[in-house]
Amino acid sequence: MIKYRNDKNKAIEMIKTIFFRLWQGPNRSIDITVLMKDVWDRFHVQAVFVFIDNEPWCRVSASVYNVLEDYEKLADAVLAILDEH
Repeated sequence: MIKYRNDKNKAIEMIKTIFFRLWQGPNRSIDITVLMKDVWDRFHVQAVFVFIDNEPWCRVSASVYNVLEDYEKLADAVLAILDEH
């Protein structure tokens, strides 16, 4: 049961979402749907990649079960794959 059932703003504060830009500048030759699949298949990390204003971004959702190492693993996975392209 949600503690803040009647307070929408407090409930929203409990859910944190972070976006980070994957790269800036000239387009790379990688499809973000392929990137998302590679991150899962090769590193077993689930993340969502989207375009915002024609720029590639990664949406990272913070959950109570995540630990710092989960985010480091995601960063390592994305950097490893982008280095290949």
